[in-house]
Amino acid sequence: MEPSAILDQLDAVRFFPEPGDVRSYQVAERLHAFSDGQTRWALIIEFAGYNPRASNLVDQLRIFGNCVTADDWQLIRRIENVEEAFDREEWPLQYQGAPLRIRGRLITPEPGGPCRPEEVMRQVPRDLLLADEQELRRWVPADLPEVLRLDEWHHTPLWPYRDKSADRAAIRAFLGWSDDVHPDLPPARSEGVAVSDIETYRQVADVLATGDSSRYRPALPPNTHWRNWPATGSI
Repeated sequence: MEPSAILDQLDAVRFFPEPGDVRSYQVAERLHAFSDGQTRWALIIEFAGYNPRASNLVDQLRIFGNCVTADDWQLIRRIENVEEAFDREEWPLQYQGAPLRIRGRLITPEPGGPCRPEEVMRQVPRDLLLADEQELRRWVPADLPEVLRLDEWHHTPLWPYRDKSADRAAIRAFLGWSDDVHPDLPPARSEGVAVSDIETYRQVADVLATGDSSRYRPALPPNTHWRNWPATGSI
């Protein structure tokens, strides 16, 4: 396996998973890399967040690889008792104080009266919201080792700098970006950013191609936590 071939596949993806999705309030994220170091690899990137249109916390998993057994998108609704825990007559939903039932467990957020659903969901232990081993093995062969797991990493937005579409313009204005200023790359890169331009994914591709987790040696600080993406859930 060659890292360049893996990056070519990731570059070809039309909608690569990114933090700060404006349609969903991000809550938790995780990256899983699986490899035998010889012929097989799989990559799962998941972002769990409160999706107002689904009226639930949805774990979105994007699945890549040459041995996976599923479509490339998987969506899992995590909260089993939304009707009991939230007042669905209000917009946005208002938390009513009932415990959240997730995977059969009852989780009671800190008291304080009704508040926004994403604030409640961010109090839930992240391991309850993200995929467990049994779920991961629905799509990845059981004998393929997980060689790298990241709870945070560095991501550079993949948008072109001068995309003038109305929704992109609104997002750029919300973030305070000008047409010529990108927070991570020099303005000269006006053609945009590909997955293969980003340090994280170049190193993850090396890990996938070799099965060697020591190939992941990031120099850039992680930034995938929702606090770093103020536009999350803004549309």
